[in-house]
Amino acid sequence: LLQLKPASFGEDWIKLLLSRICLEESQLPVLFSKLQFKDILDCEDTKSRDDQFSSEQVFLLQILSEILNERIGDVTISKDVALFVYGIFKKSIGVLEQAVRGKSGLPSGITAVDVLGYSLTMLRDICAHDSIRGDEEDANNVVDVLLSYSLVELLLILLGDLEPPAIIRKGIKQSDNQDGANCSSKPCPYKGFRRDIVALIGNCVHRRKHVQDEIRSRNGILLLLQ
Repeated sequence: LLQLKPASFGEDWIKLLLSRICLEESQLPVLFSKLQFKDILDCEDTKSRDDQFSSEQVFLLQILSEILNERIGDVTISKDVALFVYGIFKKSIGVLEQAVRGKSGLPSGITAVDVLGYSLTMLRDICAHDSIRGDEEDANNVVDVLLSYSLVELLLILLGDLEPPAIIRKGIKQSDNQDGANCSSKPCPYKGFRRDIVALIGNCVHRRKHVQDEIRSRNGILLLLQ
């Protein structure tokens, strides 16, 4: 994998191999950890870089995200893999504290932002897998396990922390009523970040009235409609 070039990304054999190893055989945690800090000199202290990711890890997530998006309904994701991706997503959220407003979609060219984005889109498609497979028990279990780890609660918090969409920001500027309330709002680190969060929540609530009720109780409807 370390020898692959971006030009090789479209080759089917790479996707088939990584799909088999990382998703079907649930070896993603092993491979992902082995790619950590591969682009950092061995002499550097990696213990102080626990919140950072390598470009090789981004490349792996990019390929896997593409696989999941292309093969929704065909790839069975284990609970262990789903939880591992969720863990990557939660670990990468810290980038929002220093993020600037993204001017493009994925890949953004910023390692931490791309890890955030690709782990989010992987979760989106893992949960979409449940919608397509219908009432199969394994698919339901994966999403329900993610929900048991407060996935929807976290996503609503992230949505609430984001700055308003562009059309709303323009309205605020025109009202000349900006105060300190918006200073703590976080920009979307790439174009489509808000959309991906909303899509993931939408996949989670499919056929799950208790999740729909949770969103209502947390006043999340307006956030989803922005």
